[in-house]
Amino acid sequence: MNYKEEEHTVSFSRIKYTFINYFEYSSFSYIIFEKIISPFLEYIMYTIILYSVGTSSYLGSILLGTIGFVAVRNIVLNLTNMIRQEKSQSILELKEASPKELIILCIEKGIAAFIDSLILLVISFVIVILFFNLNFSLFQAIIIFGIYILILIEAVAFGIIFSGMSLLLKNTNLFFNIVMSSIQ
Repeated sequence: MNYKEEEHTVSFSRIKYTFINYFEYSSFSYIIFEKIISPFLEYIMYTIILYSVGTSSYLGSILLGTIGFVAVRNIVLNLTNMIRQEKSQSILELKEASPKELIILCIEKGIAAFIDSLILLVISFVIVILFFNLNFSLFQAIIIFGIYILILIEAVAFGIIFSGMSLLLKNTNLFFNIVMSSIQ
């Protein structure tokens, strides 16, 4: 592979290094709290709200929607935090000056955020099925999981758009706070 071909390809080693650099999977307490306890408490909160308002017949739909919301929020938050961190440390200018195209760099960041949210999605899906006693056939679970994968791909696209828009602004923190409040 020559120099010109290398500019236009996605590098899986860069994706691996981006994933290792931005996500703290070396800390076991981070994994337990951020990927298991925090979403579980959010699902319990929505279950309590649902039981206090009305019937529990919509519990499966509410919890499945909450799983999608948590995963989308995780992707957008991760992508925006990556750009914010790189801009504050002046690393972003160095990456923009590299021979790789900017869209390839954004796609590599998006794939790393996608993998992180996919881990969260699988853990959340297992938590909801086990602890909230939702019964799905294998075919229904595969269909639901496939829909979640499509939602995560769309969330990566939105995160890249928001990250690109933030590069134009001087105050990225204000923009990211507005984006995150509009998502919630």
